[in-house]
Amino acid sequence: MSTTGCAEQDSCKLVELFAGGSITVFDKIFRDWEVIQIGFDPGPYDLGNFSQIDVVPIVDDPVNPGIRFVANGQWLASQYFAMDFGFHVVQIHGDPRIREVRMDLVETNFSGPGGRVKVDETIFTTDSIYLADIWVEDDNQFDGGIGVDYAEFPPQAEVYVEKNILIEPEFIPGQARNPIAITNGETQPNETAQLEIFEQRFGQVPPTMTPSSTPSDTPTETPTATPSDTPSITPTSTPTSTPVPQGGNCEADPSNCAAGFVCADTVCCDTPCDGPVDICNLPGQEGTCVTVAAPAPATSTRGIVLALALLLAVAGVGVARRQRLVRAWSRQRPD
Repeated sequence: MSTTGCAEQDSCKLVELFAGGSITVFDKIFRDWEVIQIGFDPGPYDLGNFSQIDVVPIVDDPVNPGIRFVANGQWLASQYFAMDFGFHVVQIHGDPRIREVRMDLVETNFSGPGGRVKVDETIFTTDSIYLADIWVEDDNQFDGGIGVDYAEFPPQAEVYVEKNILIEPEFIPGQARNPIAITNGETQPNETAQLEIFEQRFGQVPPTMTPSSTPSDTPTETPTATPSDTPSITPTSTPTSTPVPQGGNCEADPSNCAAGFVCADTVCCDTPCDGPVDICNLPGQEGTCVTVAAPAPATSTRGIVLALALLLAVAGVGVARRQRLVRAWSRQRPD
């Protein structure tokens, strides 16, 4: 709680507020005070009497901050009195929460059996859009009235309050409304009516409801659920739910082939495929065991030379035998 432009830190005089002062109560500031009209006089006005009227912050409930008007005898009238004034109520920070206005008529006094005191007000948005109106009254003549009144409206960050105070003493027909009435040539005082104390509060959306539930739910539920569920489910389900199909690579885990297949030649094969000329990763036929023909043995350079020598030796034997046969045939031929 604090004040600006006031001599005291815990209260302001009404005249100080009309001169530019303000009062801060929790996260609400009451500012931009103005006199609209006093009685039927269009002004300018002598505000000296308002230097004794205290405006005190109400700090007993953070959700319903307000101000108390204490007149200290200054709103005592023996004739008709009316006053209109206005001020702004502004939420300093956060989302709009001003949603209710309430007024309590705390103390009034009357010197006779009649008289009436009434305080009414109208609440507007900063764009002059009507929100609500309330009023309190003590009608002494008819022993009745309304001591408390309130109204609700959509949450606002700032509202304008236009307030009217009416103090009306008992009026005796034939007498003028002035401190000394004249009847049949004799003087006698009018009755008096007094407004001494009334309170004004501005209820708001409780600021502790959303913050208190959100932090308590989010930290306690999310962290405990995520770590316990994710590690225990993901590692066990991934290997069993995604076996490697036929032809798939099983080099990382030979035991992870789908049912009916075995890991051979780094792929999941339809058979063990363990023959000397069996293969299961033949391009285009991965996963199917096929038998391939044995390759022709390769001949080295030395083998080729030996084979050639053998062929020449055989050829030489053949030529020598043929020559022997020719000579023998030549001796036996007659001349």
